[in-house]
Amino acid sequence: MPRQPRQRILYRSEIRQKTDRPTNSVILQYVGRRMQWHDRIYGYDDGTFFVCNIDEIGYPPSLIELANELGFDIDQLPDARRVREAAADALASEGFVDAPELLGDLATPPLKWHKADERELERKHMIAVSRLTELTRITAAEMRRRCLPVCAPEPEPVAVEPLLPTAGIEYLSPAPEPVLPLAVAESPPAPPVEVVETVEVDEGALSASSSVVKRVRFSINAAREAELPQRLPSGARRRLKRMPPGIYLAYGEALDIRAELCAAMTDGRALGRKGREVVLIDWDGEWPVVPRRYGQGGRTIYKVEDALRRHGIEVKLEEVA
Repeated sequence: MPRQPRQRILYRSEIRQKTDRPTNSVILQYVGRRMQWHDRIYGYDDGTFFVCNIDEIGYPPSLIELANELGFDIDQLPDARRVREAAADALASEGFVDAPELLGDLATPPLKWHKADERELERKHMIAVSRLTELTRITAAEMRRRCLPVCAPEPEPVAVEPLLPTAGIEYLSPAPEPVLPLAVAESPPAPPVEVVETVEVDEGALSASSSVVKRVRFSINAAREAELPQRLPSGARRRLKRMPPGIYLAYGEALDIRAELCAAMTDGRALGRKGREVVLIDWDGEWPVVPRRYGQGGRTIYKVEDALRRHGIEVKLEEVA
């Protein structure tokens, strides 16, 4: 019975990851000198043992299912390509882990990773998968946001025309004037008074130019300059450090990004009406600020303006304007 060749240790310096621009593919190549090649991947030189075309990678099944449900084209999103690139990176990381088996299909002798290298490559693979999962969640939230109704415009004050006194009826022949008691004196009719009915602004239906959104935005800057202590949900601060700057909604285990403050406040109250407790977080990459917390029924249970006031910082409307 022929003796099986002994496995040799594969060194990480012998594997390189490259981007093949003509085919827009991520490839893994063996650059060492110890292998004898008996096969190759069509269209690539000896040593290439993994090829992943970014344009041919499909979106995660959860995104496809959501897009079909909403009737939305994922390719319309500006960050859709980032999801494909993250998927390619996750597959390439998995290719690193499986490099000994993939090389064994094309060349000899058989190879294996050192245990320490294998564990480190497995860790990098898990990190790449986590990044893909996070980008998938952000993309799903952006699709839901784009399919929500547009923020309602700020209501204008409604002027109500007052009722004018009823004019007297003029007869063809003058009627005799009635005799009034001495104690009652006839007073001249009062001039019409213009009545203006004001409509209270609901934070659940806002525009980007409304005074409420401007006041919240001003308060966020004031809280960040004063380094006002912030109470974030458990684990949110650690997760934000891996996320790009933006406006996030934290509810349960989710941390969804929004494109603007108006949309975040609208969606936060809507989620609160569904029985969730929602925390709105403004993240600039250094100091997170919590402008709003929404409780049961969409009720606002925390305002950053109130927190500033308790610390001796007053936010005035004239400053916002």
